[in-house]
Amino acid sequence: MQISVVIPTCNRKKNLLLLLKRLDKSIFILHEVIIVDSGEDRLTSEIYSFKNLDIQYLQSEKSVCIQ
Repeated sequence: MQISVVIPTCNRKKNLLLLLKRLDKSIFILHEVIIVDSGEDRLTSEIYSFKNLDIQYLQSEKSVCIQ
Protein backbone atom coordinates (compact mmCIF):
# COMPACT_ATOMS: atom_id res chain seq x y z
CA MET A 1 0.00 0.00 0.00
CA GLN A 2 1.29 3.46 -0.88
CA ILE A 3 0.39 6.46 1.24
CA SER A 4 0.19 9.99 -0.18
CA VAL A 5 -0.44 13.05 1.97
CA VAL A 6 -2.13 16.10 0.43
CA ILE A 7 -1.83 19.40 2.31
CA PRO A 8 -3.78 22.45 1.10
CA THR A 9 -2.42 25.53 2.92
CA CYS A 10 -2.52 29.31 2.94
CA ASN A 11 -0.14 31.50 4.98
CA ARG A 12 0.62 28.83 7.58
CA LYS A 13 4.34 28.38 6.93
CA LYS A 14 5.30 27.78 10.58
CA ASN A 15 2.59 25.12 11.06
CA LEU A 16 3.40 23.53 7.70
CA LEU A 17 7.09 23.18 8.59
CA LEU A 18 6.16 21.62 11.93
CA LEU A 19 3.88 19.13 10.17
CA LEU A 20 6.60 18.25 7.65
CA LYS A 21 9.09 17.65 10.47
CA ARG A 22 6.65 15.22 12.06
CA LEU A 23 5.93 13.47 8.77
CA ASP A 24 9.67 13.20 8.12
CA LYS A 25 10.02 11.20 11.35
CA SER A 26 6.94 9.05 10.70
CA ILE A 27 7.20 5.29 11.13
CA PHE A 28 5.07 4.91 8.01
CA ILE A 29 6.74 5.07 4.63
CA LEU A 30 5.08 7.85 2.66
CA HIS A 31 4.96 7.63 -1.11
CA GLU A 32 4.70 11.41 -1.53
CA VAL A 33 3.64 14.62 0.15
CA ILE A 34 1.73 17.05 -2.07
CA ILE A 35 1.55 20.64 -0.82
CA VAL A 36 -0.85 23.05 -2.54
CA ASP A 37 0.06 26.53 -1.28
CA SER A 38 -2.07 29.60 -1.98
CA GLY A 39 -0.36 31.94 0.48
CA GLU A 40 2.10 34.78 -0.02
CA ASP A 41 4.70 33.34 2.40
CA ARG A 42 5.85 30.43 0.23
CA LEU A 43 8.28 27.70 1.11
CA THR A 44 11.62 27.89 -0.63
CA SER A 45 14.72 25.88 0.22
CA GLU A 46 13.14 24.58 3.46
CA ILE A 47 11.51 21.80 1.44
CA TYR A 48 14.87 20.19 0.72
CA SER A 49 15.73 19.67 4.39
CA PHE A 50 13.29 16.75 4.70
CA LYS A 51 15.33 13.76 3.52
CA ASN A 52 12.63 11.10 4.01
CA LEU A 53 9.89 12.90 2.08
CA ASP A 54 9.20 13.12 -1.63
CA ILE A 55 7.58 16.57 -1.66
CA GLN A 56 5.63 17.93 -4.61
CA TYR A 57 5.13 21.66 -4.03
CA LEU A 58 2.41 23.37 -6.06
CA GLN A 59 1.39 27.01 -5.98
CA SER A 60 -2.24 27.98 -6.33
CA GLU A 61 -4.45 31.02 -6.35
CA LYS A 62 -6.48 31.63 -3.19
CA SER A 63 -9.45 29.30 -3.44
CA VAL A 64 -10.23 26.22 -1.39
CA CYS A 65 -12.13 24.81 -4.38
CA ILE A 66 -9.10 25.14 -6.67
CA GLN A 67 -6.73 23.69 -4.11
